[in-house]
Amino acid sequence: MERPTHARAACLAALRRHAARIAAALLLATLATVSQAGPRTPARDDEVLLRLPPARGQADTRLRLLAAKLERQPRDAAVAAELAELYLGLAARTDDARYYGYAKSALRPWLSAGRLPPSLLRSRIAVRQYYHEFAGAQSDLRQLLAAAPDDSRAWFELALLRLGDGDSAAAARACEAIAGLDAVEAELCLAYLDANGRDLAAGERRLNHLAARIPDTRAGLRRWAWLAAADASARLGRPDQAEAAYRRALPLAPAAHDTLMAYSDFLLERARPREALQLLAAAPDTVAVATRRALALHALKDARALAARRDLAARLRQRVLLGDSPYYPEEIRAQLLLFDDPPAALALAHAQWRLIKSPLAARQLREAAAAAADGVTLAQLNEWLRRNPGAASQAHVSGVAHARG
Repeated sequence: MERPTHARAACLAALRRHAARIAAALLLATLATVSQAGPRTPARDDEVLLRLPPARGQADTRLRLLAAKLERQPRDAAVAAELAELYLGLAARTDDARYYGYAKSALRPWLSAGRLPPSLLRSRIAVRQYYHEFAGAQSDLRQLLAAAPDDSRAWFELALLRLGDGDSAAAARACEAIAGLDAVEAELCLAYLDANGRDLAAGERRLNHLAARIPDTRAGLRRWAWLAAADASARLGRPDQAEAAYRRALPLAPAAHDTLMAYSDFLLERARPREALQLLAAAPDTVAVATRRALALHALKDARALAARRDLAARLRQRVLLGDSPYYPEEIRAQLLLFDDPPAALALAHAQWRLIKSPLAARQLREAAAAAADGVTLAQLNEWLRRNPGAASQAHVSGVAHARG
């Protein structure tokens, strides 16, 4: 079955949900719950300092072998490429940020290299996109396309990055370059561009039409199209159509993290927290899942809500201690809805907006600015939305209406 490449998965995560990365110093300046990011002594014996990724079962054997081989031969490009690919596959399936870090570590000797073989180049593109090194990712994509101009997926990824820059014209040119290579991907690229920048209603119609026509042999692409259609329908205020699209996407990969996160967001926004909890029950225990679980329990006034909120706060402190950077959408929601800190949410939303121009980033900037009574930001955002009507939303705003309980 076909599925998006790791690079596209990383880019789409940035554009749709978005797991954007930013310097940890920003959070130190904005989160009242964290006083410093240096070493410290735990206050209690049972305090959690670090959560390790879940066991990987049989995959560990190959990973250990490759890691040991790379340690002996740190500049073996073939070993590094295979190891990075395995880590990126785990990252795509679980959305665990550490796997991206492991992949980046495997690529360390080549992170700043000029020319790379395609295998390393593709992995570096995925890593750079995840860490929002967009200029570097675009440079790598152009290098890849210079060597392989018929790589339709690379053109698609370039289009998404240009859209994230807010440059719809450049994104359209990249989409059009696919036309002679893969007609379905070219149509999907342009439909997504409409739904996220140019014309939301037209994009929604095109995405639904395309998703229904993509054959089962391209299940990964079909699922992606249904998710994009669901998001567009939800932003148009068409919840029934959106839910139908989510239900079509879910069976194509029932454990896919991006599907579970997007659908649970929809359920939270529709004041259906119990269903969101059920959907998340079997999902990996990531920050993204913990945030949505805490929001659902809070909305239900469940007795477990306080513990869930404390757990999430501990994870965010842990992230700072590790020198990592914010999970933008999740942390913005948490600051607004769970920790009642609009200034912190607004600082994060501004930083996210500087990195990526997407419908979700626009919605979160709008709700954070409204909560912080920042009229200047609201006026500037409304002007941007006037020029990019496809990025608007006529529906609920990131769950704010219902998640407060």
